Amino acid sequence: MSKKVIMIVMCAIVLVFTAGCGSDVPEIDGYTWEMHSVQAGSDGRYIACSPSFSDGNPDAVVLELECKADNGKLTLKNLSDDKSYEGTYRILSSDIKSNTYEIVFGEVTGYAVCAMTEYHDGSEKPTFIINIDEKAINFFPEENG
Repeated sequence: MSKKVIMIVMCAIVLVFTAGCGSDVPEIDGYTWEMHSVQAGSDGRYIACSPSFSDGNPDAVVLELECKADNGKLTLKNLSDDKSYEGTYRILSSDIKSNTYEIVFGEVTGYAVCAMTEYHDGSEKPTFIINIDEKAINFFPEENG
């Protein structure tokens, strides 16, 4: 077989196996995100968490935080005191498993990733993680939305 035929067959195999890949990567503007937890970057301890996660984390501040993304604008809303914080986002990279973003709130720049998290039972759930100001803020899609 000639090298040209082998290359064509290899390309066809790659196309077959990658067809549809990336279609399962969630977009940040596809959901209303609810904060699950905030972790300190230095040691990973929970410094804040949602009410549903507070029983196992008595030292963490209970906080209801919602995040929405729309056309480059990122809004964080504290549902406890109704205060909102606005920032921006832009996509930095995308692959078959995740999208990586740069986010900016005022003078502070951070990064975020949006991907499907696969659990030990094989189920999957969209996950959005913001890493900013030495903290990791973990979000899941709103249960009712």
